Amino acid sequence: MKKLFVTLSIGLFSLVNVALAHSPKETYALLEIKNEKLSVTLDLPWSLNNALKENNPHILDDIDEELFIEFAKAYITSNFEVRKGGELVRPTNLEILEGDHFHNARINIEFPCDELQGLSIKNTLLFNINTNQRNYHEVKIGNTRPINYITFQELQSFEIKPKSQTAGVISITIFSAASLALFSLLFIFFRKKKVLFSNPKGNSYSVSLF
Repeated sequence: MKKLFVTLSIGLFSLVNVALAHSPKETYALLEIKNEKLSVTLDLPWSLNNALKENNPHILDDIDEELFIEFAKAYITSNFEVRKGGELVRPTNLEILEGDHFHNARINIEFPCDELQGLSIKNTLLFNINTNQRNYHEVKIGNTRPINYITFQELQSFEIKPKSQTAGVISITIFSAASLALFSLLFIFFRKKKVLFSNPKGNSYSVSLF
């Protein structure tokens, strides 16, 4: 029986060419609508091997290929979730593709969703092995510029919102932070500053503004 755990033969989960590999603590996802379905392309590093082994301690190096792939699919679908209106949307298809340069795994998942806006995405891939894991997402909605999201331990999910709403929230947040910072600087500056006055007799005195 063909054996596999860290095999290079099918270009899946390889440890070769580490210098060319993506960071073992980062994943990348592209979300878009194709043929009236949500298509998610995941680009995962070789450290997926470690995550699977941590999640399934009984996995041995001589496990056969089919069973290994089943473990991989179960791990991916349990750590990448799509919800619509609070309800879990189950994938209709998951395909493991060959990775670039034979160092990473590329996964394609399809969900029965014909619209991206309003979907909630939870991505905790590799969180079980990396406390500072970062999972990056690029969301393509029509012909507009992509929207980017990140999940990490403290923020494991996000809701896809229209570009205008996302930009509005960011703009308001930046403006509020900038205004607060400016007010604080002015307060400190004028609290310490003293202004020099002269009277008609030529005598001078200083007055603190606060």
